[in-house]
Amino acid sequence: MTKSFFRSMGALCLFVSLILIIAVLFAVYAYAGDTSGEKKELNIDLIPPEVYEYTSIYSMFEYQYAVKYNTAKEGTFSVESSQSRYKNKMSGTISVRNLDYLSKYDEIYEAWLIDIDSGYKLSLGLFTVDSDGENRFSWSHPSYINEYDIIVITKEEYPDDNPWPNGEVVLVGYFDTTSLTKSSVSYGSGSSLGQYAKYGNLADSVYS
Repeated sequence: MTKSFFRSMGALCLFVSLILIIAVLFAVYAYAGDTSGEKKELNIDLIPPEVYEYTSIYSMFEYQYAVKYNTAKEGTFSVESSQSRYKNKMSGTISVRNLDYLSKYDEIYEAWLIDIDSGYKLSLGLFTVDSDGENRFSWSHPSYINEYDIIVITKEEYPDDNPWPNGEVVLVGYFDTTSLTKSSVSYGSGSSLGQYAKYGNLADSVYS
């Protein structure tokens, strides 16, 4: 009877060991899959949407003049994003400069990622700026950056019951995540007037 007992215990231990080994192998596979997917890094310059619509050399020089003397409304958007079978994630920072100081507390700025094809808009959060019109904040979300084409900063009513952007667009940056690992289409990257006209027309369809 004692031998039978030990044989049963041995079989049980073997069975438990096999279960543990299978669980460990599955966990290793899952975590390996989580870190072996596609990764992208983007650094986007943000500028007023009307700059994309400028078609005259004079207008471009006017904005360049504002940039030179640090009075232009502008910002930067950075993101690191990864995609795998089990988990998508993205995180980064948004910095803005020279935005209007909102002293009445009935307006607030909000950052959005937009997918042009579907029209879906993802809020990255609300923020204010200091008296110099500056702020820098971090954000994160469990999705992949390839799903989006535009980063937008809007000025919204506060409090605001509307879950979608319906205020003034103050900054915007376009990027093509399907073919680029880093991109910038702002004035500082030397985009042509033709490119600005193209993006400006696109903005009309997104924000109307």
